[in-house]
Amino acid sequence: MATYMTEVFENMGKEINAILKKGGSDWFVESNQECEIIDELITGLDTIELKEAHIENKNNMTISEYERVLFNYTVEEFDLDVDRLNNTDKHEITQYVYGYIWLTYRTNKLIQNA
Repeated sequence: MATYMTEVFENMGKEINAILKKGGSDWFVESNQECEIIDELITGLDTIELKEAHIENKNNMTISEYERVLFNYTVEEFDLDVDRLNNTDKHEITQYVYGYIWLTYRTNKLIQNA
């Protein structure tokens, strides 16, 4: 299980990193080691996760409203030039960040219940 989760996080980091490069972010990691990539990005992802946890009325938001807020947090944290990203990139980075938040939440729940 741990190896699978590590692989998921590594792949997620690789995909986020590619979009950061396209978006001209200083967060882009020049490394061939996937675990190094996600390790470098965790600080930014955790900051976004903390902001997401404090969204008021998120249960009353539509999916598109929630995604817009999450995307804005991502752009702000990673200092992305959105003009350099196409709509697919914007959607994908939002989904990867959401996936990171969801996976860390679920992983923490599993650890608490173990």
